[in-house]
Amino acid sequence: MSFWDLSDGSSAVSDSKEYSAGGGDFEPIPKGTSVLVMVEDASWKAGYQVDETFVNLKVRVLKPEGYANRVLFFKLWVGDLDPGVKEQSKAITKRDKHRRMLIAIDANAKGKLAKLTSSPTDEQLGVALTGAQFVATLGVWDKTGDDGITKVPGGNWLMAAKPKTAEVSPGPAPKVAPKSRGFVEDDLDDDVPW
Repeated sequence: MSFWDLSDGSSAVSDSKEYSAGGGDFEPIPKGTSVLVMVEDASWKAGYQVDETFVNLKVRVLKPEGYANRVLFFKLWVGDLDPGVKEQSKAITKRDKHRRMLIAIDANAKGKLAKLTSSPTDEQLGVALTGAQFVATLGVWDKTGDDGITKVPGGNWLMAAKPKTAEVSPGPAPKVAPKSRGFVEDDLDDDVPW
């Protein structure tokens, strides 16, 4: 038996250099939408191909039902300056805004981080924020499309944090499987031999 054996008895090993798992991208939740979220993970992460770090929040949408279970990731540049912001004064302003955002999220999670005088560790972030609920108002950031020029919606970013009792947006109708009609007795022809 090989590590590469699949459940159907075939092997994952092949000459093909392509594979698609199917599925697809979710469209970002519309700008200005307010959703109730719960923090599933909070930790320091390094930026892509840079050494600067940010606090990465992984949150799961709880309400409205039409967005329930969507997972969002928010980067909070609360320590290092965001290397994507070229002008230093704007990067400093962004860091200040993100520190205010993190302290608002912390306040909704009993305020443990606010008591620290130094940068929180991964463990302190996790203990303080995991399980915390708050209402997140979302923005949409753009990315460059396949043509290299056009801007298309890339994903959501955190515009505002509010207490979990704040109003959430109505959202789309939840996708629900059609209800079963239960057992339906068919009028079968008695002449069928089975």
